[in-house]
Amino acid sequence: MASIRNWTGERVQARQAVLPREDVDVRALTASGATFSNAGARRSYSDICLPGTGLAIDHVERVGLVSADWRTGRICVEAGVRLTDLCRLTSEHGWMPFVLPGTGEATVGGCVANDVHGKNHPSAGAFGDHVEAIRLSRSTSDRDFVVRRGDPLFGATIGGLGLTGAILDVSLRLVAVQSAYLHVQTVPMGSASEYVALEAQAPQGPFRAAWVDLTDPRLGGYYISAAWAEDGDYSAPRSRAVAVPFSPPFSLVSRPATAAFSWFYRTQFKRARSQRLHYSQALWPLDAIRNWNRLYGPRGFLQYQVVTPTLDAVLRICAIAGRSGLATPLTVLKTFGDRPAAGWLSFARRGYTLAVDFRPSKALPSVLEAMDEVVRDAGGAWYPAKYRALKREDFLQAFPRWPELLAARDPAATSAFYERMR
Repeated sequence: MASIRNWTGERVQARQAVLPREDVDVRALTASGATFSNAGARRSYSDICLPGTGLAIDHVERVGLVSADWRTGRICVEAGVRLTDLCRLTSEHGWMPFVLPGTGEATVGGCVANDVHGKNHPSAGAFGDHVEAIRLSRSTSDRDFVVRRGDPLFGATIGGLGLTGAILDVSLRLVAVQSAYLHVQTVPMGSASEYVALEAQAPQGPFRAAWVDLTDPRLGGYYISAAWAEDGDYSAPRSRAVAVPFSPPFSLVSRPATAAFSWFYRTQFKRARSQRLHYSQALWPLDAIRNWNRLYGPRGFLQYQVVTPTLDAVLRICAIAGRSGLATPLTVLKTFGDRPAAGWLSFARRGYTLAVDFRPSKALPSVLEAMDEVVRDAGGAWYPAKYRALKREDFLQAFPRWPELLAARDPAATSAFYERMR
């Protein structure tokens, strides 16, 4: 038996964990007759990346470059390649992925399976919008399946939670950039209700988000916008990352610590400021603290990420979370555009998305239910990759194409999430 955990610290026991290196190894596993689950870096916050019954296939050692065309900005990489390594390679040639989530530690296969989004959804859509082809190994055949846009299995695999087979490699379109650096502007936000006005007034940088301070009754914070520089500088700064060496016996993210963190940030961003930051600093700030999840101690934490059509619903959720006293400082607000999703189960859709981290507590279930009720009333959706407490009835309501995905599922593919929702 192998003990496996996700990013929030939840552990499960897998019958066997396997780390294949070559395509032939993956094919042997999918054809073995055993049920299997797929995972990359296990940076998901829910049980999507946790194994169900059967084998746990970890793709993190499958990190090869299959092909690259630096003239047209096309690249094909194996599923286990992490974004930090992908971007290090592509930026040297003046290209970057169109969409990057909040961590560079996610794998390309994981980005496909969860159809991740970034801070530029209104202009760039989600990760799957820039995938050209996916090569799958399925238990139903000894040959690989190459699926492209327009193929039903393509829509099922984008955001398909790793259930359509084992992803071998992914072909991506890249965007040309003139620098590895971003011009970042930070503006104080007196209250979350100012968010829409700041969105309209901000410079036309594609990357936009707000940090909302839930310890502030007015829900103030700061608004960030960023655009690629055009200075021809593709150098990387010296890493200043620090690491949390072990998990303490209790959470260091207490209510007093949250208040102190919020006070610090309010003092740092009393005035608007402009910075020039490397993409890793601007888009993945938490990656500078390796294993930051350990700060929550042995009980871990829970993240609540939703999207609602209206800002009012998001503000109501913020108020509930703030009053609970259980929310941590990492509360992020972003806008999604109305671009049609590439995947049947893609999370991103028109509206406003909020991500809040919570400390465990006996009072937390009632807080979550109160917020869930707001999402239901607003016709919103929950992010399966983030929200571990997602109820089956809410999932089916928010993702009505789930029955179609079940029909397209590799009959041997499973996960803890699938076994909870089927």
